[in-house]
Amino acid sequence: MAAMSGDFAGAGKAIDQAELLGASTGQVHMLRGQVAFHRGDMEAAIQHLEQAANLLPVGQPDAVATRAILALAYVHSPVGTRFEELGKELEGLSPITPEDFLFKGQIELFGHPERGLQMLDEAIRRRDSIVARLTRTEARSTRALFTGAVHDAELAVEDAQVTKAMLPGNPLVLARSVFAHLVAASNYEDKRRPEDRNRVLAQARLDVQELERFASSPLAANIRFEFFVYVGEDEKAYQIGQGGTQFGLVAMLYRRGEFAKALEAADRIQETIALVMVDRAFVLAELG
Repeated sequence: MAAMSGDFAGAGKAIDQAELLGASTGQVHMLRGQVAFHRGDMEAAIQHLEQAANLLPVGQPDAVATRAILALAYVHSPVGTRFEELGKELEGLSPITPEDFLFKGQIELFGHPERGLQMLDEAIRRRDSIVARLTRTEARSTRALFTGAVHDAELAVEDAQVTKAMLPGNPLVLARSVFAHLVAASNYEDKRRPEDRNRVLAQARLDVQELERFASSPLAANIRFEFFVYVGEDEKAYQIGQGGTQFGLVAMLYRRGEFAKALEAADRIQETIALVMVDRAFVLAELG
């Protein structure tokens, strides 16, 4: 959880403590791989997780979790991939620990979202953790975003409320809560339920206000930007967007007719992302 929240020093200390208390070498490599993954260093993550997979053979606790996290690291790695190979291997492996259910559930979400959510449910039944709740919050919110299902959105909001009680004031927890509430608001709007929409937006605004303490965090900035865009407070969104490379800033500036600024924002984004390229093309068309 420390690594997911950007506290890499705290994560390192926790792993050192786990090692002192008897965590195996394989488990330590698995944990260090997770920290590297959340730091964005996929090369280091893959090195640690490959070692962990060798030290935690199939049939041992956490063997499934290790291979699932390794598969996720390959998804995000710029060089080569073993994702399909590991995915096929995981198909035949049975989870043992709550972490096995949690991380295999994340892999299942790619191709079998219903099965993935069932595994996340089982992970939480076996050990109700913040990480597991956050994972399920995001999974339910994402499914609700694509299906428009109010029920999924409401379940995501419930998970978000539980995680905030488990770990108050954490930026990642607050960001996931805002995302869940925004999806719920959008789905309520589609179903013409304005009172429910306003209710979840009011809660999202409280989370956004709490995130102001973490203004320098890209995670907090991105979700606050998305909130202000959704509620139509463009000036606040614009001020936040000036400090980073929020993808939505390009589209927002385009809608405002500020094409030169939109092009500048698009050019600040280093990654090759299809959506940004399409936005940039529209901006260039307007500029002739």
